[in-house]
Amino acid sequence: MPAERAARLRVRGLHVALGPDHVLRGVDLDLDPGDLHVVLGPSGAGKSMLLRALTGTLPRGSRVAGDVRVLGAGGSVDVLRADRAALHRVHGRVIGVVPQAAATSFTPVRTLRAQLAEVVQALGPPRARLLPGHPHLAPVTPDAHLADLVATAGLDPALLDRYPHELSGGQVRRAAVAAALVGHPPVVLADEPSSGLDEDAAAVLAQMLRAYAHAGHAALLVTHDVEIAQAFGDTLDVLVHGEVVEHGSARRVLGSPQAPLTRELVTARRPGGLPSPAVSPETPPVLRLRDVRAGYGTHVVLDGVDLDVRPGEVVGVAGRSGAGKSTLAAVAALIHRPDAGRVEVDGVAVRGAGWRVPAVVRRRVGWVQQEPRQAMDPRLTLRRSLTLPQQAAGRDDLEPVEELARAVGLDLALLDRRPSHVSGGELQRAAIARALALRPALLVCDEITAMLDAVSAARLGALVARLAVARGIGVLLVSHDRTLLRASAHRVVHVDGGRLVPARDEAVAR
Repeated sequence: MPAERAARLRVRGLHVALGPDHVLRGVDLDLDPGDLHVVLGPSGAGKSMLLRALTGTLPRGSRVAGDVRVLGAGGSVDVLRADRAALHRVHGRVIGVVPQAAATSFTPVRTLRAQLAEVVQALGPPRARLLPGHPHLAPVTPDAHLADLVATAGLDPALLDRYPHELSGGQVRRAAVAAALVGHPPVVLADEPSSGLDEDAAAVLAQMLRAYAHAGHAALLVTHDVEIAQAFGDTLDVLVHGEVVEHGSARRVLGSPQAPLTRELVTARRPGGLPSPAVSPETPPVLRLRDVRAGYGTHVVLDGVDLDVRPGEVVGVAGRSGAGKSTLAAVAALIHRPDAGRVEVDGVAVRGAGWRVPAVVRRRVGWVQQEPRQAMDPRLTLRRSLTLPQQAAGRDDLEPVEELARAVGLDLALLDRRPSHVSGGELQRAAIARALALRPALLVCDEITAMLDAVSAARLGALVARLAVARGIGVLLVSHDRTLLRASAHRVVHVDGGRLVPARDEAVAR
């Protein structure tokens, strides 16, 4: 790729502090054309804050030192000190970003095609001096361009005419990757793009980013997934507590890790010793689905689903991305009304969904969705978000916020922060604590470990299993991670063709 068509990103001595906490400490980074650079680290390591620094979108009140520059033949942009107009010229045209909370990239009232077409129209001819044109982009119609992009991301182009809420979390995530590449920027930054995807879909996205990098672009992949980093990364940095503790080729670093936490990530295994359900199979279920049919418009997602979840039991739900796992979770959580069939919670037949369900029934179900940044109010501290359910229900006899935080392994020091000041994994823990606030009979978890590293995911999965047995809560645990389900669920079912079938290798009740 000719030099005038390329751009690179250089970071030197980057420090970021929020209040008394130092989130990033002296980070150096070079993103060069032709290289897929991976930043690997556990939840809370500072990975997402690093991406915000690289795009000039740090939270208000951040204290910053160091240098972040986009360099090209047409000059350079000082990202940390650029004004809003300069950053506007860079975003999308020079730097494409795949955010961790992919669902927040789209408005729910317009189809994907309309929104992606708007991006094409907004970008227009590249105006930033760093990107006068793209040599690999042949003249094509806008529709053909969009169809090619989403197909490359592993998404059926027919889904472009659907609304975001009609897609699974994994499908929305792939659409977000396509949106970031619409303008063919010379630099692309992807924050956990494979979270919530099954292994095949995750590999498709990682391969897409690698191919994009090898075509002469600079690409950064931020992830907690060791397998993805090792299989597709070229250069690797391991970030721990805001510091780079290892640097080198991905295969060398992960093949022979030196830092203790890198070794722990590489050798992580799910814990065994799953506790037995607290009740017998004859105990009435807290969730009963019978011949449930659900979908979006004319599109049928679930077709004749039967499922029971009993107190103290963790039922895992597996399936490929887009199979209907999230729709099943939404039906169980009483937020998606089935088109046909019967839903019972704690022996009560439920008709309707959302606010149409009596509050006394709604409060029997705790719901943890796939995207915590979409679920948590950005204006409220975590402490306030955790206390609101109890206050709204008029209950002052329940667990204090601090006890809920301890139950899910959330640092008490984070309770007085807003969502923008914590990592995705930490925010997911807060969302689980909030779901437990009213002592529900049923806890529905949709990809709750998707943003966590293997070690943290294993601990959280084990925690959910312990909570289910100790508190007598029925848990519906949706995940693409079969290893997690084997370790954390008492039995696993598989969504296939709109129906539930026993998962071939995990269908033994424990």
